[in-house]
Amino acid sequence: VKDSVNVPPLLILSYDYLENVRNTNAATLGDDPHHRATALLRYRLPISKDLDLSRLPALGGKYDLAVDFEVKGVYDSVSDELHDQSWISLIFERSDGPERAKPAFTLTWARGKAAPTFEQVNAVFGGVRLSF
Repeated sequence: VKDSVNVPPLLILSYDYLENVRNTNAATLGDDPHHRATALLRYRLPISKDLDLSRLPALGGKYDLAVDFEVKGVYDSVSDELHDQSWISLIFERSDGPERAKPAFTLTWARGKAAPTFEQVNAVFGGVRLSF
């Protein structure tokens, strides 16, 4: 993509000490505190600039197209597993609009095991976001 801004990936490492967490299944949790460590890597990759979508009546106009990746792993001491909470988004952002408050259409595929139950989730979301 011409004139793209090269932004390095975002890396976040965090640790949570969960002392007062209660669970209905006392045999697995008990009253012992447990620990949760998280590693997150996020990167936005520009794909196209000023993509002409005027042939599509619903979108009509020029858009910047990008892919937003978030790879996230959570280690929970009670389940003693590494849980995946990753997602990927395709972002259509108007390129011929105002610089502030740009609307964008997003399609997101999310997968993983969401806390606190860590049940497997696979979902596709569509939405609108507003950048400031």
